[in-house]
Amino acid sequence: MSTKEKDATTDVTDAADPAGGGDGPAVQRVVGRQGRGPLLPVVTLVLAVALVVLVVVNVLHVRGESPRDEAPKEVAAHVVKLLSYTPTTVSSDLASEQKWLTGDFREEYSKLVTGTVAPAATKGGVTAEAEVTARGVESSTRDRVVLLLFVNITSTRASAKEAEVQGSRVRVVAQRVDGTWKISDLSPA
Repeated sequence: MSTKEKDATTDVTDAADPAGGGDGPAVQRVVGRQGRGPLLPVVTLVLAVALVVLVVVNVLHVRGESPRDEAPKEVAAHVVKLLSYTPTTVSSDLASEQKWLTGDFREEYSKLVTGTVAPAATKGGVTAEAEVTARGVESSTRDRVVLLLFVNITSTRASAKEAEVQGSRVRVVAQRVDGTWKISDLSPA
């Protein structure tokens, strides 16, 4: 008797008489147990691995660990504040935004605002309001992200009757410093 025959049981029934006493043709049914043994553990293992992967992905998503998720929104909000001002608040706006800048850019931005932007805004009565209309991640690592922002700036002069809208693209480099995203460069793209 072969191994296959040892692993299978044969069930013979009389199709005409379920009690087995009739003259009907015999129907043979083979009930095998081959292949069931290793299938259950494999399916269980695959389901367990899938569950672990889903939990890990969910935890990372909820924590916002990815710079691609958390940095763009936070950095874009600071860019709006950096590029928006009124003639009366331009200096105080700079002071409040300094904490979101880092590296050489912090000093460069301070010089630009105090030397050029603030005097022109005060003298011309210029109000600027920035709006980020689109944003994308150019590259990212755990502690550094490069963003491309599409920004509309609406400027109003005291002497002008209508506001002027200017669209531009800016490349923003941000670094995570002590758990906070800070802008280290902002340049035209």
